[in-house]
Amino acid sequence: MKNLLARRSLVVLTTVAALAGGVFVVNAAAGWVATAADLGQPPLNAAELMSDLEQERAYAATLGDQLREVASRATELETALAAAQDKAETDAAAAAQMASKLAAAQAQLAALQAQMGAAAAAQPAGSASSGGTGGGSSDGGEEEEHHATPEPTATPEPH
Repeated sequence: MKNLLARRSLVVLTTVAALAGGVFVVNAAAGWVATAADLGQPPLNAAELMSDLEQERAYAATLGDQLREVASRATELETALAAAQDKAETDAAAAAQMASKLAAAQAQLAALQAQMGAAAAAQPAGSASSGGTGGGSSDGGEEEEHHATPEPTATPEPH
């Protein structure tokens, strides 16, 4: 029985010590919070809070308007970019087509130059003085000038 009484006493003493330690810790924490709290400014009243709330709402509305404007401009830029890409693709296709036409024209020019060279080589030595461009005439430039001069056209009357 002595053992039981000693055990119960020990449990009661431990419980009392734990409660006393808890009270001490709570008092110490309350003291730390009190020293850390800024009680120098009085709390805001309801009118000040409402004024601050209205200012924040106006600011939020302004930001919303700016956000909508930025979104609108982004959409415009996307549209312009798509149009520019389409134009670039069209220009690239046109450039490829022109390059193809140029290659064909260069091939045709080379063939004509080869024909002219062959025709000049086939002409007798006496008619070579015309340079192969006069159509075989030995007098030179008269026929050439006649073909090179455009026929006069009627000029429109001034209004």
